[in-house]
Amino acid sequence: MTPINAEVWGSPIGHSSSPELHRACYAHLGIPGAYQRREVTQESLRAEFSAHSGALTGISLTMPLKTAILELVTDHHHDVRQLQAANTAIKTDGKWWLANTDPVGAAAMIRRLLRNHHSEVVLLGAGATAKSIVLGLHHASFVGDLTIVVRSADRAANTHTLATDLGISSTVVEWGKVDKASDVQLIISTLPSGIQLPTAILETLSTLGAPLMDVGYHPWPTPLAEAFAGWGLDAHSGLPMLMFQALAQIRAFVNGVSAQPLVDEAGALGAMAQAVGLDEVWATPALMGE
Repeated sequence: MTPINAEVWGSPIGHSSSPELHRACYAHLGIPGAYQRREVTQESLRAEFSAHSGALTGISLTMPLKTAILELVTDHHHDVRQLQAANTAIKTDGKWWLANTDPVGAAAMIRRLLRNHHSEVVLLGAGATAKSIVLGLHHASFVGDLTIVVRSADRAANTHTLATDLGISSTVVEWGKVDKASDVQLIISTLPSGIQLPTAILETLSTLGAPLMDVGYHPWPTPLAEAFAGWGLDAHSGLPMLMFQALAQIRAFVNGVSAQPLVDEAGALGAMAQAVGLDEVWATPALMGE
């Protein structure tokens, strides 16, 4: 088996759980290779890529590198074209190409948490991660109503357009105008971990009775997750999303395509979940949607 020499790039990067996930999968499947963290800023990306791309076979990218990498690698696959962002660079036969596995991870979480795909989902935030969530909802066959809650409606234009293009019925609501909805089954937050929402929004969210899927995982719990716990509602960190998008990355590193399953993915997911302290219920290959 061809060895993997991959890294995760970003700044700050010390908190990333990607190395633990990748290494656990490599060890379980007997894949020779290494996966390290590297502190890389948007300003240093070009120089770092020039210096290290020759020795590497794969790179995981955090924001804002997910958009900056598009100028350095022009072969864009899969969801990169729709999102205009890539979280993965893969070298195949000496040539680099880009993929975005974030929607795969989002879809996996949504398949487990959203029982009624004809219901309503509330999405907090409308940035790059929110667009991955919208595409993840589409991949998970969501056909209900999406409410996008933002500080300013102007910020949600691209996310709203993407939802419309994918056939998802969506409405943009500003923070001060959130109303109680009747059939909300899931609340998804893409907001920065430390943000404090206005009291009026928190009061509305507390009445919906729906669980929280928060893309943040460090530090955990986020203030929003703590609020949900105080209301007696379930709050899930973004670690499962990170795990499933990492599995798709590893598929691409090993097979050259992110849609081709690895051998014994059930065992691999079990090892990955254990490595980051996730409940074993998440170690379910069927959540990948194949």
